[in-house]
Amino acid sequence: MNDRIRCAIQTSREELNAQGVFGEEIVIESVSALEKPLSPALGEARFVEPVTAVIAAISLASFAKYIVAHFLKRQEQGVQIDLRTVPPTLTAVPHVSTGTIITIDEEGKVAVHKVAYEEPEKLLPVLSLLFGKG
Repeated sequence: MNDRIRCAIQTSREELNAQGVFGEEIVIESVSALEKPLSPALGEARFVEPVTAVIAAISLASFAKYIVAHFLKRQEQGVQIDLRTVPPTLTAVPHVSTGTIITIDEEGKVAVHKVAYEEPEKLLPVLSLLFGKG
């Protein structure tokens, strides 16, 4: 089964340049600077400028590892996955409890998932449902 997905990861230029941020399982297809931060569905995101969009091809398992290691554990903040964009956009959401994943489906409906993130595999059911890979 091919579980590769395409996603856009919004991050700071500093994070993009940091070694080991993406790991070898993530294939970066393109990088571009955003003219202005995109507004999240819930709350106000505060990005370190300049914000960069990284288009990546990644497996669901690698995507889960990245979310856990980078956003939930290291930065202790929530994550928003916006399925209205093509490819879906992953954005950090400060000021929400760690382990919170906010999803926006294609119709704009918002759902909040609280995940136990000690192991990335625990995110796979949520990601499989979102990306139709289950």
